Amino acid sequence: MISQHASPDESESPIWPLFQTVLGSIVEVILVSVSGYVLARRGIIDKPTQRQLNVININFFTPCLLFSKVAFSLSPAKIAELWVIPIFFLFVTGVSLLVAGLLGSLFRLRPSQRNFAMAAAAFMNSNSLPVALLQSLAISVPGLKWGEDDTKDAITGRALTYLLLCGTIGQLLRWSYGVHLLTKPDDTSEGAENSSRPHEESCLTREGSEVIDQPEPSFGIYRENSLSSSHQLSPSTSVFEADTDSDDEERYVPLWSRPPPTFLQRVGLKVRDVWKKVSGFLTPPLWASIVSILVALNPPLQHVLEVHMRPVQGAITQAGNCSIPLTLIVLGAYFHRSEERPQLLRGREEGSPALQSVIPGEGRTIFLAIFSRMVVVPALFLPFMVIGAIHKYPPVFQDPVFILSNVLLLASPPALALAQVTQPVASSSVKFERLISRTIFWSYCLVSPPAMVGYGLIAMLITRL
Repeated sequence: MISQHASPDESESPIWPLFQTVLGSIVEVILVSVSGYVLARRGIIDKPTQRQLNVININFFTPCLLFSKVAFSLSPAKIAELWVIPIFFLFVTGVSLLVAGLLGSLFRLRPSQRNFAMAAAAFMNSNSLPVALLQSLAISVPGLKWGEDDTKDAITGRALTYLLLCGTIGQLLRWSYGVHLLTKPDDTSEGAENSSRPHEESCLTREGSEVIDQPEPSFGIYRENSLSSSHQLSPSTSVFEADTDSDDEERYVPLWSRPPPTFLQRVGLKVRDVWKKVSGFLTPPLWASIVSILVALNPPLQHVLEVHMRPVQGAITQAGNCSIPLTLIVLGAYFHRSEERPQLLRGREEGSPALQSVIPGEGRTIFLAIFSRMVVVPALFLPFMVIGAIHKYPPVFQDPVFILSNVLLLASPPALALAQVTQPVASSSVKFERLISRTIFWSYCLVSPPAMVGYGLIAMLITRL
């Protein structure tokens, strides 16, 4: 059965040209990322520069990209059809946790290793890699239009909206249940052993960590490195900001020095605390998304911006076009290891018996984490994607970009933010440091390129059902 949104020429496209187009789009992403690695290797983009580029991208370029693509591509009718996305994402997360947990028990992993495999399987990269791929595919791949009047900007805008919803939910789950999952000790004896070396582990976490000290290369839909046990992150990289010193001094004045607060004062303090957490979570990209959706719900305002404020729209569009290349540059630089860190790590390994040998089960943990995330979970959900594409229900399945976005999310590698999730507990950071580094290397550098080509081709074939 041929869908109504595609023309006959597009629907009858042979597999080989489609494969070439998908492969070319993914190669473009890889080449830009490799350029970031080369720049980092030559010392042009060091770690502080990566952090600054990430902050600039999150606070300026990405909000411009979201607004320019979302505000003028959605309509009230299309927004009403997005209810299925949160349900689908939560269901995928739950099944991913279950699959990795069962495989971890079957392969007799230690509890902490099983928890890591579960976290890696459940929390996928929903920003930098999928967004870059969708941006490239929307321009080059035919057959993604949802209606005759659809445009490439509208296609990209809908893709960003889908990923934004999934990324926001993933952010909440990662920094709530994910932190709880990754900071569980194996047993009491292991906890006692870890507590006997707190200074050594905390120093290694601060100075010798190869993954945790690196900035999160983020598309910027949401911030990845948001929590810290010391609460010393800057406002531009935190989600739940701690109260400032002045607030603490004001609130914890001795009770006998002033009368007890009234009911209205207590309510005001509670409202202020809630607003601080909400405003801390609402990053500039999320604010831009909210504003863009409000614009999309107001067609007269859309007309004013498009017709009577063209310079403003043009400036926002030009700034937004810088977001994806900058994201890929930082993503490539992320994988470069400086010369000092391996030397420092080797020096600490000489005096640390706990780090001299590979932890038993580490290889199985990495295999199960990647196998669950990028093979088992897509295999379980792809049949549902096929059924939805055939029956066109829910109605959002009529959008080929929705199918493509979800297939890429299903097969996306583990989130790079797993390195930051382990930061609140120093012992967990040391325990998972090598595990995270190896998992990221294998999943992004070796598995993702062929996997993304294959899943991208499968997604395009599903859209033609």
